[in-house]
Amino acid sequence: FPMPIPQNGVWFWHGSLGWIWTESSLYPFFYLNRDAGWIYFYDSESGRSLFYNYASSKWMAIQASQK
Repeated sequence: FPMPIPQNGVWFWHGSLGWIWTESSLYPFFYLNRDAGWIYFYDSESGRSLFYNYASSKWMAIQASQK
């Protein structure tokens, strides 16, 4: 669920990640609110997205939300 903020990027809600934020000049980096740190979106394949979490120094494979 995107929530645009004029001239300040956009917040997204993701069921597994919670609130994440980015703007066009920072993408593919996102601010991960729950960890108060940054993640990097690497790629998406077969319904999974791969992120690197700088706070934990770990890769995260996130399954796409099912409707």
